[in-house]
Amino acid sequence: MLPFDAHECPHLPGDNSAYRRDLLVGVRAEYRNGFWEPVVNRRLAQAGQTLWHTPALVVRQGRSSGMRAFMRQRLVHGRAHGRQRGAEFGFVRNVAGVLAAPLVPPLLTLRAVRAVLARRRLRVRMLAVLGLIFVFDIAWAAGEAAGHAQVLRRS
Repeated sequence: MLPFDAHECPHLPGDNSAYRRDLLVGVRAEYRNGFWEPVVNRRLAQAGQTLWHTPALVVRQGRSSGMRAFMRQRLVHGRAHGRQRGAEFGFVRNVAGVLAAPLVPPLLTLRAVRAVLARRRLRVRMLAVLGLIFVFDIAWAAGEAAGHAQVLRRS
């Protein structure tokens, strides 16, 4: 959300990212089974690449396929995130990922509110959709907890 200054950012927003093809070739193994931006970004950074968040590139979100489809996407992406991160964690950390799931929606929603308030714009719109944001964050957290639980079941 504009305005912001261009800056190095290891956690680029996935729906607002562009990659040079020649750099992606070097990390192809990371997205052989699907492209997951946090993993690719982490590998690019480990390879010495600098990831930039710049206001010069703006993506506009048009109409999507609806609330139910977006909820499903948040659930699926949350599960993939929990599964991938959980594969790097031990038993105790994965249990914590499952048990801490109820804390995730308020924290994610608070982060979104703080970002809007800091930029001093779109506050009324944010208030109008705050309930939806929270519901979408619940879907993410449920998915993430399910991903950690999948890792626990496999171990």
